Amino acid sequence: MAKTPKVVLTGASGWYGKSFIYSFVKKFGYENIHNLLLLTSDGRNIYHKLLNRSFTSFSLNKFEDNFKSFEKFKDSDLFIQAAFLTRDKINKYGKKKYENINYQIIEDTERLFNYINPLTRVLISSGAVEDNNDLYGRIKCIEENSVIGSKCSSKIIFRVYGAMGINTPLSDWSAIADLISSSNKLNSVHLKSTKNIVRGYVSFEKLSELIIKMSIFKLEKLNLTIPAIEHVSSLHEIAKMISQIGKSKFIHKGINLEEMPDIYTADSTKFLDILDKYDIDRTSLTEDITKTMQSPHLQ
Repeated sequence: MAKTPKVVLTGASGWYGKSFIYSFVKKFGYENIHNLLLLTSDGRNIYHKLLNRSFTSFSLNKFEDNFKSFEKFKDSDLFIQAAFLTRDKINKYGKKKYENINYQIIEDTERLFNYINPLTRVLISSGAVEDNNDLYGRIKCIEENSVIGSKCSSKIIFRVYGAMGINTPLSDWSAIADLISSSNKLNSVHLKSTKNIVRGYVSFEKLSELIIKMSIFKLEKLNLTIPAIEHVSSLHEIAKMISQIGKSKFIHKGINLEEMPDIYTADSTKFLDILDKYDIDRTSLTEDITKTMQSPHLQ
């Protein structure tokens, strides 16, 4: 069995964080969980619904209070930063407070990174950085620049456009989660939009598996920004697929081809190539949707 890497993970209680915990446990078992340092905003224990287990975490903005616990993670193999307020929190906090909280997260993460001094730094970013008019994207761009300018042997930025996977939560900002929840609970999939909505998608478990494998193989010096995309599909096709897999009724008005399509994706070539390089099996969209429909959060 491969040597278990030492990993530091921020944003551990979020969607990506829980997906990574799941992938780590699946790969290395609970007996090696001591090699995974989990950080959250408040340092409370993380309950993982799929694993039906709680995990200890530390507060990101008070990590200096726990130097003794962090000492063994100095010079870690991997530092993953996934701590960031999601877009829906703009309405909750207001623009100014939302900005200030995220700037503090970026600052706290930078201090922790400098203390840990890892071999490889990975950022879970967003395709929104390409839109200068988007508040979320502008702050993510600042976060990316902090990673690019840091001193580290290897720095990898994965830009996520759309996500799925067996740890998918039910949230207002995930159309797929809403459609699956409706199929599972109401036996119907109701697609209200007539716009041709096209997105690039990645399974968060697949992305985590890739990151883990890259850390095991001790990367040569890399400085990469990669769109994390394995599938590109319209929401209409995904809704249809969900109804077929779930054997539920598909309610829709079709696509209005006179409307401008809503496209949010990028070239997937780099990501697919790196999957092949590290012997990560590609999966079909149907396989990933089927797995996502098994999320305990969507039942």
